[in-house]
Amino acid sequence: MRTFLALITLLICGALATGCGAGERDSRGSGEPSSAVRGHGLRVDLPVGWYGEVVRSELPGALTLRAANFPLPPAKDVGQRAQQTMTERNVLITLTHYGWAKDSSRVAQATLPLAIKRSDFTSFEGFMRPVATRSWIIDGRAFQLWVVFGSETPSDDLLAEANRVLATIAFEPERLALGGLSMELPVGWDGFVKQLGHGDEAPSVYAANVPWPDVGQNVEQAPLRELFERLPRDGVVISAVTSWQAARRTARPLTPPVKLADGYFLAESYEGQPAPHVSTQLIVGRIGDRFLNVQVYFGRNDPDDAMRAEANAVLATLAISGQPPAPAPVGWQKHRAPDLGVSATIPDGWKLGEQPLTSSTDPREVLAVATYPLEAGGNGGGSCVTTQRAVAAMPADGALIWLLEYRPSRGAVWADLPRSRFPPRPDTFALTRRDLQPGICGAGLGLSTTFRDADRPFQLWLLFGDKVSDARLAEATQILDGISFDDLPAPPPDPYAGWPIFNTNPGASLRPPPGWAATAAMFPVDKTPRPRPLFFASNHPLFGLPARFVPHVDGLPGPMPSAAVANQFPEDGVLLWIVEESNRWQIGKDFQPIDRHWPRPDDFRPAEVLTKPNPDLRWLHAGGEWRGYRFSIWIASGPKASNEDRQLAVKSASSLAISGCWRDVIDDCPDR
Repeated sequence: MRTFLALITLLICGALATGCGAGERDSRGSGEPSSAVRGHGLRVDLPVGWYGEVVRSELPGALTLRAANFPLPPAKDVGQRAQQTMTERNVLITLTHYGWAKDSSRVAQATLPLAIKRSDFTSFEGFMRPVATRSWIIDGRAFQLWVVFGSETPSDDLLAEANRVLATIAFEPERLALGGLSMELPVGWDGFVKQLGHGDEAPSVYAANVPWPDVGQNVEQAPLRELFERLPRDGVVISAVTSWQAARRTARPLTPPVKLADGYFLAESYEGQPAPHVSTQLIVGRIGDRFLNVQVYFGRNDPDDAMRAEANAVLATLAISGQPPAPAPVGWQKHRAPDLGVSATIPDGWKLGEQPLTSSTDPREVLAVATYPLEAGGNGGGSCVTTQRAVAAMPADGALIWLLEYRPSRGAVWADLPRSRFPPRPDTFALTRRDLQPGICGAGLGLSTTFRDADRPFQLWLLFGDKVSDARLAEATQILDGISFDDLPAPPPDPYAGWPIFNTNPGASLRPPPGWAATAAMFPVDKTPRPRPLFFASNHPLFGLPARFVPHVDGLPGPMPSAAVANQFPEDGVLLWIVEESNRWQIGKDFQPIDRHWPRPDDFRPAEVLTKPNPDLRWLHAGGEWRGYRFSIWIASGPKASNEDRQLAVKSASSLAISGCWRDVIDDCPDR
């Protein structure tokens, strides 16, 4: 018995609070473009011209989703102040999440999708005009909705527009997963996963209905202790850790779903209590062949029924699956890349790509392994272009496994990726010769597929020589089945969330400000001489140019917008114009090397261009060079243009992404 208690103590020490010692891009070619804004389990799809965010203020502030067809007011304003300056075409939507509802609540139950009616309008203190407001309980959680209009009686069209946005609001619970242990984070919950101990022996998951960063697992240390000291009265924190090794010991079986009643409650004065007001429920047992330790913390010594119901709802999503990590076969080597969140076992005779085959960052390479040496830095462009060099070097019986992950450097991973395109990872890849097709990316045999694991989207390329053996295919299957993925923290927020995106033929892209007139030129690259315009955006309709957002046109007048500048250019107008320069002569000057951050605001310089048609305009210019191609970004502003609109043009210009491939013909990508 003493041995078993010591084992429990060891696992609890590795879990949370203890006193054990001093823790795809979507171009949307037609139709009305939209962009998803999501966070903390909430999502809304915004049409062009709308702004949105999901924000969580410092405690005790509530989780809030906001959307408007004008630049958002300060986060604390649900419309009282904004209404003073809103026009008749403006609408502001605020949905606030107040957490788990008490059983005694008399608020009406509701289901998604949300909608408002004219009967929902009422006069409310602090508002100049009536507003639409409703309170609901949805899936056991309390929400309040405010829809504020600039007009006392908004038009039917504007009311319908607001309801179209409301109808897109959805719950997107996130599943945290690591090593066969997983838990679902509902709306408003935060958490992370972590591997404790050595290797894969003790995956753990942490979740809370308040912000809960990974600051360590030892409450003797100040960062975690301070988190618990700030835990509010309705706060709930759950930690779960499992182990294969511990399951060999005696432990009572648990029957999923795990619930609070499976453990015992400690109100106060217990060993390892992280703060005087924090109580806990300890659940210890075994599910199948795995030992499980769960500890639930409450922000008060007498948690009420609502807190317990909320904890039980999350515990019900706790799942344990998979097999214990097998030791590497003789001659096989374990590979782990923590920064990429991937682990694999590599057979004897296979070689790991030490450097990526491509410099592409989205999708990014997470694993490349082959039966022959791989040379880094293949061709840019698409996947088949990138693997040209690797395929050319492949022996007749060779094999290449190339795994890519779609992961933006900023913004939500799934913002523009339909989950339906990435089915759950299969239990086994079970490769057979019948699965392979000839000629994939120039290889003798090949296969490409997509899947998701640890809530991450992957694309897998399998390329083989035409004389690959069945034994080699079996090795490839074993490698694939042995790959494991960590749950990664979300990328930093996307400053362009809610901004549309469009592309040109050569693969360049730009994100214009919402609500601006804008388009991309989709010219035939081999028949359109340089200099040639690529993109434009403007805060007002301009002569000879599209008067609204249009995903693409066959071509733009140019190379410079002379007619637009000369014909009634608005005094407060701002124009963004992007040109691919000729290699013989250039309109702009000073072309600096293009890096990932070009153009920065400091890269723009005052310039003089088209002064005869309109001498009152002020121009800024930034020039850049990439793989022998030169580009100019021009920003023109009228004498009464606002600084805000000029900054929006600069921000839009900073979103420009340039491709160095396919700018002349389809196969002109330089060989690096």
